[in-house]
Amino acid sequence: MTDQQKSYIKHLVQSPEWRFIEDFAKQLTDKIKEDSTIRDSEWETIKFTLQREGKIEGIKNLLQEMFIIGTQ
Repeated sequence: MTDQQKSYIKHLVQSPEWRFIEDFAKQLTDKIKEDSTIRDSEWETIKFTLQREGKIEGIKNLLQEMFIIGTQ
């Protein structure tokens, strides 16, 4: 990552818009959680559940990494 990209993330994290991004991420993860994990078979249920949790963790990790870069 270039210094310019890091600078942009730092600016974003410190701006009022960051709160919007956090709120949007929360709404998105809540929406993902609302979807029932019950599927046609046990394996499909497990697969969907793991994919759902992976999406949620991915969103959380993205915000966390951006926050870490933005506060360095």
